[in-house]
Amino acid sequence: FARPHTEPNLFPRVTSPTARHLLRSWLTRRLNVLFAHLTLPVTFATTAGEYRPDQHWQDMLTVNDIVTLTGMLLTESQPTTTRLLFFDLIDRYCVLHDRAGKPADVLNARFVSELADAIDPALGPLRDAIAADLRDAWASIRESLWNGLLDESHVASADLAIRAPDGREELRLSKDEFATRLLAALRNTTHGYDLRGDQFRHVLLRHNCQLPETVRYLALGLWIAFLSKPSAFWRGRADFDAVRVRRKDVPPPASGS
Repeated sequence: FARPHTEPNLFPRVTSPTARHLLRSWLTRRLNVLFAHLTLPVTFATTAGEYRPDQHWQDMLTVNDIVTLTGMLLTESQPTTTRLLFFDLIDRYCVLHDRAGKPADVLNARFVSELADAIDPALGPLRDAIAADLRDAWASIRESLWNGLLDESHVASADLAIRAPDGREELRLSKDEFATRLLAALRNTTHGYDLRGDQFRHVLLRHNCQLPETVRYLALGLWIAFLSKPSAFWRGRADFDAVRVRRKDVPPPASGS
């Protein structure tokens, strides 16, 4: 993994020839599996056997966007562009995750932990390191966002109490819950979408609204997890490794036809 900046090493440097060969071989195999199924019409058939070209093309274009945006994000240094690329990327994963998916479906501690558990064992000695680094990437983002709270007393607390104008406590957010809510609100403001409910008062008003640059390493982890187990994102799709194409023999045309 080429590192564009001198930041904390959230993902392992693959430096030895053996490790580089293992990673290249794994990436090649998993890309072959992914794109083989992307070009297979049966992957996009309904339970009744009807081929859905609209879903096929939508998913092909979405995966193409995921590949492009991930590559751009890993080499981008401008904070404004990084923010745009990151939330564009998350939107693409949300579309695969659920046609009406929300950023909170992907940007939460539970889902990231599930993805870390799903990292392909075929990565051998790199597997545990990459899984741990994916969890560390989320933890780094969570802590950076928490440290961006404007009130120092909130930063020093283990959770955040949200109070109504009359002083009563409306809700209490853990660091993980706050990170998920804030990222969803930042995505909406970045893309010009309406804020939902009390997002402005609950999270944006209390924060410097800066997105940590370490989101690029979460993006890298999401890509490896996607290649490891596409069905973790592709709700309703079978696990690609378990899908097999069945040949259907077509009888020869009748003579004279």
